[in-house]
Amino acid sequence: MTKKKNKIEILIEQTTDKNGCYLFKNINDNVIYVGKAKNIQKRIKQHFQTKTKNAKTAFMLKEINSWKTFITNNEKEALILENILIKKHFPKFNIILADDQTHPYIFISEKDKDPKYFLIWKKVKQPGTYYGPFLSKNNGQEVLNLLQTLFPMRRCQKNKIKKPCFYYHLQQCSGACFKTVEKEYYQEIKNKVKIFFQGKIVKIKKNLQNKIQIASKNLQFEQADKWQKLLKKIDNLVQKQIIDFSDSKNIDFINFYEEKKEIMIIIFFYQRGKLTFKKEGLFNLFNNNIPETIENFLQEIYTYHPLPDEIILPLNIDLKTFGINYKVKITHSQKGIKYKILTLIKKNATILLQKKAIDNKQINKIKTLQQLSLILNSPKIINSIEFLDLSYLDNKRIIAGFTHYLNGNQVFAKNKIYQLSNQTQHNEKIYFQEAILKHYQKQLLPDLLILDGGFTQLHGAKEGLKKINKKMQLICLVKNKKHQSNYILTSDKKKITLPKTEPLWLFLSKIQISGHLYVIKNLRNLNKLNT
Repeated sequence: MTKKKNKIEILIEQTTDKNGCYLFKNINDNVIYVGKAKNIQKRIKQHFQTKTKNAKTAFMLKEINSWKTFITNNEKEALILENILIKKHFPKFNIILADDQTHPYIFISEKDKDPKYFLIWKKVKQPGTYYGPFLSKNNGQEVLNLLQTLFPMRRCQKNKIKKPCFYYHLQQCSGACFKTVEKEYYQEIKNKVKIFFQGKIVKIKKNLQNKIQIASKNLQFEQADKWQKLLKKIDNLVQKQIIDFSDSKNIDFINFYEEKKEIMIIIFFYQRGKLTFKKEGLFNLFNNNIPETIENFLQEIYTYHPLPDEIILPLNIDLKTFGINYKVKITHSQKGIKYKILTLIKKNATILLQKKAIDNKQINKIKTLQQLSLILNSPKIINSIEFLDLSYLDNKRIIAGFTHYLNGNQVFAKNKIYQLSNQTQHNEKIYFQEAILKHYQKQLLPDLLILDGGFTQLHGAKEGLKKINKKMQLICLVKNKKHQSNYILTSDKKKITLPKTEPLWLFLSKIQISGHLYVIKNLRNLNKLNT
């Protein structure tokens, strides 16, 4: 008999085996630990398989409810991202890197007349420039040795020993040991180091290749071999990273992966050049239209997340209208670091969709919508839903409220309120007809419109659609005498009853309650303005 897998085992199976960072979360969705690994799946598995656990680890494992992953291009990016995420979330089970003591940096002091390179773990209180962090002491030392070879500063321990030191003969010292070195020399070296860490190494490599050719022509094979090894070191040590780059703006990068009418959309949120947050969504492809599906996802995101200075999209996605409506700059990227970020997001989206490693709540919502489509005999999967309800005060002030849902999530920005005309007699058929006319003469039709009511409301909605010559699927959620959702009434007057514990019924009931509260709240606000 096969043992039933628990939630953690299933999550581990869904986790990527790529390089990157992982964030453990508790039941309240709070980040409690940030880690990095060459193989995220293997590392997380090790957390739960370790036999000798200390008290901290044991407590942490008990709290873990889920996790998120960030796939990076290399270990350097994972290291930098881990550092950023720890400082952002301050997870209680991490050794906080508040002083950057875990990984070394290279420091160039501005204090000394003849500056030199230092490998340090703790930032010092003196002016200077830091480069790093580096993966380990050995990695940092390798980079330091490389810098001393390519861009010599003062190497000897003492100034003015009045004769060239050993390193000067190796062309690894500025010569401060026996002569005065001009400030301009050090400034030029610092500029070259800065360019080197920006990944602009084409000129450096070309210079080394020229030296290799000259040494070979002069039969200096030992020297040529030395330059050749140095060239390989540069390629190995200088990895262009895109997790942390220089930019003063807040930029959101969006990309996706689509397969078999499902689409995984991911947003990387960058604040002043630092990747601080990620949001992902798995959806049925809306109307087989990728830009429209992305736009609807963004409308949901930006109802609760602040708009950035700029949104960067892949080249084939046109969201000009969204940019105008939300007053945000929309751009595309085909090259450079921003294009590399889009490529990395695509990689994350591809792996997530293929493994379906996404929030279980969203997967359940998709399944619920598929079930709803099935019981209503819908010709396509229902992705977009609107709910219509009325509220009135003494038949003098009457409002209609439309609440909008996409892929099971409420899109607050698309909710609409309309004030309806007063009638001599209360007539909900006319009210629903007017609401339909006012709303759908301007708005796109959803896949399904849900009405709060029964036969009367259904007739009113049908008449309204007929007047504007439009068709869409309609159902009513009919309440019992206790004002509780009781059954579904379809447009062809069939009754569908579902168990009250069924996820689909709970989902529909939630839509009904939320829609009702929405119109009541707006009626109260309207009443306050008019009293």
